[in-house]
Amino acid sequence: MDSAVNAWWGTPQLRFPCIARVGRDVVGMGELHVRSHKQRQGEISYIVHPRVWGQGIGTEMGRQLLAHGFGGLGLHRIHATCDPRNSVPPERCPRSV
Repeated sequence: MDSAVNAWWGTPQLRFPCIARVGRDVVGMGELHVRSHKQRQGEISYIVHPRVWGQGIGTEMGRQLLAHGFGGLGLHRIHATCDPRNSVPPERCPRSV
């Protein structure tokens, strides 16, 4: 548990959370994980509740995470994977800001 807390709140911070809301409901969550400050590399992941699929929520979370990684943190490369059950084709996943 301590390692998870340190990753989110330690210095330097390695994980940056993101949540998506519709009204008062949390419908998605994601994070940017800095894998290497030295090599300026990170990874994003996010998940959206199926009842709000197709509304651009995942795309917007991806854009926000990429913007923070590239713009806010100055990362050089950010990786992401796409779950094969995802109905959105990989070419529609956000690639840059």
